[in-house]
Amino acid sequence: MAKEYTISEFNNLMKKVEQIDVRVKEYLQKAGYDKWTRVYATVNRGFTLTSNIVEIINRHIMEARELPIYDFLEEVRKIFGRWNHNNRQVGTFTRTPICGRYNDLLELNEAKSTRMRLMITANLYKPVVVLGIYEIPLLPLPDRSIWEIPNFILSKIALPPKYKRPPRRPKKREREKSVGDFYKSKSTNSCSACGMTGHNRRSCRKIRRVE
Repeated sequence: MAKEYTISEFNNLMKKVEQIDVRVKEYLQKAGYDKWTRVYATVNRGFTLTSNIVEIINRHIMEARELPIYDFLEEVRKIFGRWNHNNRQVGTFTRTPICGRYNDLLELNEAKSTRMRLMITANLYKPVVVLGIYEIPLLPLPDRSIWEIPNFILSKIALPPKYKRPPRRPKKREREKSVGDFYKSKSTNSCSACGMTGHNRRSCRKIRRVE
């Protein structure tokens, strides 16, 4: 649901959630759709414009993943808060039409750009847009004593997983065979010298005898 692009698709999925458990829908509504869904987000936080953002975040939180869940969330908040602050500073103190390294690239290629016609097709790197993206502050987690947790969640006991995931990347699975693969005749090698199957010209015995 969080990655849907249209309101109609989001509402259809939310109806399915309501049919399974209406308490989950009420909990998500109380949290606010604008905080976790793409279609109701008030700002564009790089949902589709940033490539491979998951790998970048994963690299920065490798040490934090060893912490308990509360400390882990607080560490992630600090990382995101630091990124927000730095990018907001860039947008605030930029006096050029484009922010950051993109303006530096234009200056480095100034000689070439004098012979080219420059057209900025998107406003993504302008200071005003950067400030709009990072205008929402990241607040610290509230104290545990004031958390609003539903009773049906408090009553559940979180048990450790039964199976431990093995280290390293999982092996790639072989492609599942289609119906056509079962009826397809297997290709066999044939010799271009004698015409018989099961071997090629290099391993043909008749050519060896002639030689």
